Amino acid sequence: MLVSECKRSISQILQSILSEKGTDASVLLTILDMMKDWIENDFRSSSSGTSNAGLNKDIILYLQKLSQVDRQVLSTPYLEDWDEKYLQLRYRLCSDSTK
Repeated sequence: MLVSECKRSISQILQSILSEKGTDASVLLTILDMMKDWIENDFRSSSSGTSNAGLNKDIILYLQKLSQVDRQVLSTPYLEDWDEKYLQLRYRLCSDSTK
């Protein structure tokens, strides 16, 4: 996601899918996995000095969108998987004392 035009397009698509009611649970989990990898890679590179220090605006917006996903449409196995992955991501970002 280094090219800003691609990043903007993908961000708009993902936000649309996350906001849409009735999105399949497996799609939501796949998006969460992808965003988790992207956020952690971006966060890791910011720790090494190749990106902005701290949580950048994109990461905060993605976390906000992920927190607004309608979890009521997720069945129990998906809900447990969602909660585990999402909370691990939040914990990882919030527990880093350098940020």
